[in-house]
Amino acid sequence: RRELRALSEADRARFLGAMRRGYTLSAREGKARFGETFRPAIALAAKHNSLQWNFHFGCQFFTSHPAYQLEVEASLRAVDPSVSHPYWDFMQDSGSNWSRSAVFDDHFFGPVRTSPAEDFVVTSGPFAYLPQMWDRGGNYSTTTFENMYGVITEQWNPIKSPYMQRSASNCGRENQQPMPGCEAALHCMTSKRTLGEWDLCLEINVHSNLHPWM
Repeated sequence: RRELRALSEADRARFLGAMRRGYTLSAREGKARFGETFRPAIALAAKHNSLQWNFHFGCQFFTSHPAYQLEVEASLRAVDPSVSHPYWDFMQDSGSNWSRSAVFDDHFFGPVRTSPAEDFVVTSGPFAYLPQMWDRGGNYSTTTFENMYGVITEQWNPIKSPYMQRSASNCGRENQQPMPGCEAALHCMTSKRTLGEWDLCLEINVHSNLHPWM
């Protein structure tokens, strides 16, 4: 596998194009065009946020996420067989201004510094005005966590925008938390005595720091 920024321009365009199709096609449309391994992004989001599947806070964390990624990759390859799922080595961005990382420019995922005047919607890049994970038909309401508007997210989260939102601040305060670096991973590797402690350390101190920025 290649790091996201090591993709050629053509490979990056194909990867991001396949991803966008996953967000903009329904299950029925996608499977009709690309076959049974196609998964719409809302179905994948519902699975990760599921009431039935447990992806976090246990030793299943390290096996469930690679299995999930393979399902995502199979869906991407149904759209474009030339695509393979790259990885993001976020530790390259440790100690830097993460919100200005190349992965958040318009060649990749678009900006994290969005505007309150535009309701913090991502308005540029390949995912500009990407549809929100809104379960309008209630198809996933019995199997995943949704908020009061039917958006697949935490139950307490009041978002209701029709488009994906992202921000580098919370309640007007700039997020100053740095990207986790090698020292955070090394701490977990050298200071934990059990598999459970090691798993939880990596999940909380390395992995979960990324979620507020996505």
